[in-house]
Amino acid sequence: MLLYLFNAILQSQGDTKSFRNVLIFTSVLNLGLDPWFIYGGFGLPAMGLAGVAWATILLQALGAVYLLRKARRTGLMQTNRGTQPDPSTRECTAKLPARVFRRPSIS
Repeated sequence: MLLYLFNAILQSQGDTKSFRNVLIFTSVLNLGLDPWFIYGGFGLPAMGLAGVAWATILLQALGAVYLLRKARRTGLMQTNRGTQPDPSTRECTAKLPARVFRRPSIS
């Protein structure tokens, strides 16, 4: 899912090649890693079908890290603000009536 999030950020800036390159690179690597993870070798135990999943997860994570780094360079991802919302947003939210947060009843 993160791959698609970072891809959307990059596409909004006109960068469509990065995601394409990640897909090609991970697909080619998956062709080599799948048999290695399935049958083992070079110190890696045979994992069977779970090896396919591990190889895919590993490559997806590497692709996400690469796209994250590229997406952060666009300036659209501001991660230096911390996790607390702006105080003015909190004050505005506190003034909302309680009925806004109630779930609608199903009749």
